[in-house]
Amino acid sequence: GRTARFEDSVTASAPHRQLRTETLEVCFRELIRFSDSKPQRDPDLETLLCRGNVSLESREFKDGQQVSYQQMQVVDLTINYTSGALKAEGPGWLTSVRYGSGSLLGRIAGPRNTNPQARPASDQRSKLRRMEVNFQGPFRGNVNRETMTFSDQVRVAYAEVDSWQTVLDADDPTSLGPGGIVMRCDELSVTQMPVPMTDQKA
Repeated sequence: GRTARFEDSVTASAPHRQLRTETLEVCFRELIRFSDSKPQRDPDLETLLCRGNVSLESREFKDGQQVSYQQMQVVDLTINYTSGALKAEGPGWLTSVRYGSGSLLGRIAGPRNTNPQARPASDQRSKLRRMEVNFQGPFRGNVNRETMTFSDQVRVAYAEVDSWQTVLDADDPTSLGPGGIVMRCDELSVTQMPVPMTDQKA
């Protein structure tokens, strides 16, 4: 067949990536014949359907060093790998921590004192930055275009941090330091940000 279904607290893992969900349904592009003794190539995913609470986590490494960490929690996640479209329901949240992401704030709120000459390039690359997004409504996006749109009572906190584990206090914007922001809106769109655990080979 082309569809596989897994139930009861499912965990799917790949190098530096993990997905947890109550029920997972996977549809492949090609027919899989389990009775065929001939070697078959690894199948490509067509759709991924997660029911109930969904938790996604991913880390990115470069030259042996961790450069990013992302974690996301939503409800009823669907990913179409043919079109790249994905959708989920809220309430949910996303956390993104990464090095060298000085332009991340610009992707959210447009130009805002992002002059690259303001700091040496080496200083910008050395900074660890964290963004936290909480939302109550639907979540939509596209894997191929690396876009996300969050809806309904969206709250964003963004700041430079000292470690991967630092948590932002969105209720106290002054604690976020220079360049830190807290923003509330009805809808938020973010571009050029990969969605955790959405590789077709995962």
